[in-house]
Parts: sequence; C-alpha cells; structure tokens
Amino acid sequence: MKNLPEAFTTKPFKIVAIVSGPEPQRKILEDILESELVKADLPALLVQGLPCENYPLEQTFGNLKKVSFMDTEKLMFAINKSETVICRCGYSSVMDMVTLNKKAVFIPTPGQPEQEYLAARLTENKWFYHESQDNFNLLRALERSKNFSFPASGSNLGMLTGLIERLKKNQM
Repeated sequence: MKNLPEAFTTKPFKIVAIVSGPEPQRKILEDILESELVKADLPALLVQGLPCENYPLEQTFGNLKKVSFMDTEKLMFAINKSETVICRCGYSSVMDMVTLNKKAVFIPTPGQPEQEYLAARLTENKWFYHESQDNFNLLRALERSKNFSFPASGSNLGMLTGLIERLKKNQM
C-alpha cells in the first residue's frame, strides 16, 4: 500500500468510526463519538468526513487518531484492519460492511426514517447492532454487538438487497 502513514501499517485500530450526514447531525455525531472514543481509550480512528482543500487535518488524543478525511484506498485499508466499524446506516454503508464482512455498529441519522427502519431490521435479524445517536454508549454498543454477525449466504444477501430496494422505491 503506497504512501500510508506508519500508524496505518504497524498498529491496527480496534475501532474505525466514520462520521457522515447532513449538518448539524454530522457535527453532533462527531462530538459524541470523539467523547466516547477518548473515554474508552481503545485504539481508534475517527474520520470526520470533512474533505480539506489542501491537506487532511490529523490530530491525536491518546489512543484516538482523528482525521478530517481519507481517500478510499486508505479508508478501506483501515476498515479491513479494524475489529469494528461505527457509522451511519445508509444503504451504501450497509452494503460496504456486508461486502467487507465487517462487524459494524450503525447509528441512524435522526430524522431519516429509512435509516432508522433499516437499522431496526438489521438489528431484529441479529445481523448488525444499532443504537440511536441520542443514547449512544460506545462500550455498551461494542458489548452488545458481539452477538451480531451477517451470515453472508445468498439468501441473506438477497433478503438484504430486497429490503434496501423496497426502501429506495418507497422514498421516491
């Protein structure tokens, strides 16, 4: 992997947290995740989802590395090396976690019923755990997510794809 900082190749992160969504919800989630990750003191990467024009901002707080953004190659590398990903419950994020066979905790964007519905169905099927943004607790989420995994069989993938397609049609 070319041009990766040494931190990405020598020490995998236990958690990769990816912030996205419309403002002010993006910033609210970033603040919640930063606070929870600093408290937990686990090796973690927080991607703010804020592309900078000239260079990515990087900060370190104990075991937390915070970056403004990452290109796709570096982000996929970090995700693959992590134990758990924490992110929004958008369609592409869900399919990325399934494709990468990653354990994830989803936090639906408040006010986006399709994300809330999808997160609830994923949790109901014991495929992925989710928590609301307002009640998010990192250590609880990590503990509860241990009993969840997406069994990547053809029928489950078909069921998930069908669920996402129905949600997309209902939105339009």
